[in-house]
Amino acid sequence: MTGGLSLPCPIYKYKGKNWYENFGVCFGSSGFTVARHVHIQLKSNWITWLAWVMKFTCMALFIIHEFYMEKGYLQFAHTQGISRMQLQHPTKSCNPLTQQKGGCATDFTNVEDLSYCTQSGEAGKKGKNIKQEKCEYFDEFDVQLPGYQMRQLMIPTRRTKYVQDVDCSKSEEGEPCPRNDHLKQGETVYVADVEDFTLLIDHSFVNDEIGAEMNAWEMLGFVNPCGFGMELGADVKEKMEAVMGEKKEEKCEEQQYMPVHRPIESLNHEEKEELDKREVGFAMWMSPWLHTFLPFMAPDPKKLAMHHPAPIKKIKNGDVIKVKDLLEFTDIDLDRIDQNGGSDRSEGKVIIIDIHYTNWKENSWPNKVDPAYFYSFSVAPADEFKLMLNSAAKLADIDHNGKRVIYDYHGIFVVIKQSGMMGVLSYKHLFLLFLGVIFIESVYRSIFLCVILNCDLDKGNYHKAKAPRDGEVDDLVTKEFHLEGGYHKKKEAEEEDGSRMGVENRSLLA
Repeated sequence: MTGGLSLPCPIYKYKGKNWYENFGVCFGSSGFTVARHVHIQLKSNWITWLAWVMKFTCMALFIIHEFYMEKGYLQFAHTQGISRMQLQHPTKSCNPLTQQKGGCATDFTNVEDLSYCTQSGEAGKKGKNIKQEKCEYFDEFDVQLPGYQMRQLMIPTRRTKYVQDVDCSKSEEGEPCPRNDHLKQGETVYVADVEDFTLLIDHSFVNDEIGAEMNAWEMLGFVNPCGFGMELGADVKEKMEAVMGEKKEEKCEEQQYMPVHRPIESLNHEEKEELDKREVGFAMWMSPWLHTFLPFMAPDPKKLAMHHPAPIKKIKNGDVIKVKDLLEFTDIDLDRIDQNGGSDRSEGKVIIIDIHYTNWKENSWPNKVDPAYFYSFSVAPADEFKLMLNSAAKLADIDHNGKRVIYDYHGIFVVIKQSGMMGVLSYKHLFLLFLGVIFIESVYRSIFLCVILNCDLDKGNYHKAKAPRDGEVDDLVTKEFHLEGGYHKKKEAEEEDGSRMGVENRSLLA
């Protein structure tokens, strides 16, 4: 702007009106308008500096908004997820399905140390109001009930046995049997040490629009303790409080994601070389906006990436989380007695695990890090969850005495919901951003010079012609305006122009 400036948009100038009336002319709000193709040359230093500052500010705000905040250069595509769950009883760091010498040893807690078991005696009930039942040990094969599916899984906590009389020998043909249901309640037992069961969540995403697919082991993993998906903040915390009915202020004080890391001891050479890159990715997601805006202010990525890790173990088959940690994330106390005298261990609950996939973060500069997924946990507004099935989980099985055994299971029903939004660099979006830059710069120049010309900032050495009448448009459109920003040279310039014109006239007469 220190040299000539051609205006792509028309500039309007009125004489003899107030500044706000002149400014209104720029938008065609008063009188008529005439396009003026004027070449403006700024001679005033302060106007030049002001022009550069305003131009830089406009461009910087546009770039920050589109590239740092809104990611306007990306094309977004919805993502589909695939998942499965598997429940395993407590073991000593082994898999029951893996053949190994000596087998896989279980690691159950003794029932005498479980306060909700009647076998614990008086010691287990000190200072606690707990509903006790007899406990039995179940392994992972005992708890594979109907509902054990890809996206949902039943974790039983209580089983009640019923016996039904279905002697149909005395029924006539065409009559229902039994005509009256008489269920005799039998023994009720709790599943011992269900909190130490582990839940394997194996999941991945597929996005056909951008041609990408990855599994949990390859991606960066996070737990969002006080929000859903990527949302993290006080407003989200209030939503969770409304759903769960419990305050989560202590967990949400930091309002920060909890990373899920790969165990270093299980990494191969190639995966160890990727550690630095992955730690930068973890740090990017966990950094506040100021550190992503000014990266040189951010702390060591390794230190930040290891801050407050999630109680989830990542293995190549998926993510492993203990049931007790799942209950802690959702603020569920299985033994808390409700107003009806029941408990969640006896009645059951429904837990929703939301998994969100993404590869971009608002308030971050363009980067290239691995896609990330975010676990969010919530409780469905259901009073109980139960499952009824016949003996041995088979079809109707009636013994020779006409008796049928039915089991009523209550427990934690886990449901997985998957969603995501992936972004990919789009040249079409980049071209539109380029057009946006040109448009904003053009509008800015027109408005800036319109203000200068209509706010008495253009006084100086510009022409000697008689000033137009009040309300008329200045029609000297081909003159070059030298904006000095003051009156100090106007008179001298007019006298110099007059002398020169007189000399030229005398020469012509001669």
